[in-house]
Amino acid sequence: MPSASRRRPPPPHRRRAMLPTSSTLSVVSAPTPPKPLYLRRSLIAAAAASLAVLLLLAAAYAPWRSDLPPAALLGRPAAPTARFYSFDLVREYPHDPDAFTQGLLYGGNDTLFESTGLYHRSSVRMVELPTGKVLVHHEMDGDMFGEGLTLLGSRCLNLKLTLYPITYLPDLFPFPLFHPVDYFKSPG
Repeated sequence: MPSASRRRPPPPHRRRAMLPTSSTLSVVSAPTPPKPLYLRRSLIAAAAASLAVLLLLAAAYAPWRSDLPPAALLGRPAAPTARFYSFDLVREYPHDPDAFTQGLLYGGNDTLFESTGLYHRSSVRMVELPTGKVLVHHEMDGDMFGEGLTLLGSRCLNLKLTLYPITYLPDLFPFPLFHPVDYFKSPG
């Protein structure tokens, strides 16, 4: 005979939904209904009014401080202004339009020393300034790219880029005499 403490479950059509007893399960709540249209309109109107007040305050404040630089308006010291340098063009001299100049030195006696850089077309040359005529021309190997040129004592220092850059020290006189002086690896 069944025990008196046990109850019979109700029939299926009379059962109620039971809440879960485990603490790991959560109760799913019904989605909140959307706010009525009149509440949404008032929220938008309040935001627009706040923005209008801020713009009016900014517009009213700006004319009083218009003579100040922007940095002063932020409460920071102004950065020093950049100097502007100008130049006057005194003379023009002819130049080879195919020479991609990398280094240029005035050699005295109306001559220029010029290093040009393009693969398979790099050179170091001595140019007559008034005419643009190339007096001495030294072609570099095709795999070298001519870079800068500077004076070091009585010699020109010319940098040429290859897989490993090579520095050459040619004598100014005689000009075409070149010999490598150092090999170094470039970090970039």
